[in-house]
Amino acid sequence: MLRLSKEVMYTMKKQNQVQTQHVIGVDLHSNSFSAVLTIGSSLGNMEVVRNFTKLSTADWEFFITQQIPARSTIVCEAGCNSFELMKAARGCQHKTVVLSSIKVGQIARAYCKNDAKDALRAAKVYLCGLADENVWIPDESTTIRREILSAYSNAITDCTRCVNRIKSFLTEHNIRYRQKINNREKV
Repeated sequence: MLRLSKEVMYTMKKQNQVQTQHVIGVDLHSNSFSAVLTIGSSLGNMEVVRNFTKLSTADWEFFITQQIPARSTIVCEAGCNSFELMKAARGCQHKTVVLSSIKVGQIARAYCKNDAKDALRAAKVYLCGLADENVWIPDESTTIRREILSAYSNAITDCTRCVNRIKSFLTEHNIRYRQKINNREKV
């Protein structure tokens, strides 16, 4: 009969002890999100516990405090509001991972795309080790600068749209307008 040393037995026992974790894959949109609650430590032993579909982003705080276990890992693809929602999740003691859209997109299948599958795919990418956790999360000052730039861009777009509507209205009613170019009037 083969006898194994205590060190070999300890190593084998340690390898068999798999630390399970709750991983929540989330597919975020501007007004809604879908999520999949999984448990496991790798893709091979991952088990889907619960699906959440078409939840309002207004319910995000309730979701991360009441619907999922404490200290879970929340995984999402980088998007328009992902950094803000992940900041709220970190405030509730959850680990957050924002995945690169390029990395997640490589795994995507265009013919079987829906929000629930996207959320599950985010969890699978994280559990199988393909997640590149080096996505830069902007700090507070950068977020403020981005918001100011976005507001400025929106104001320019609105101004251009209004000027074009006025010009269209005047042209429609055969009214000529004067335009100043280099301090000279042009008709």
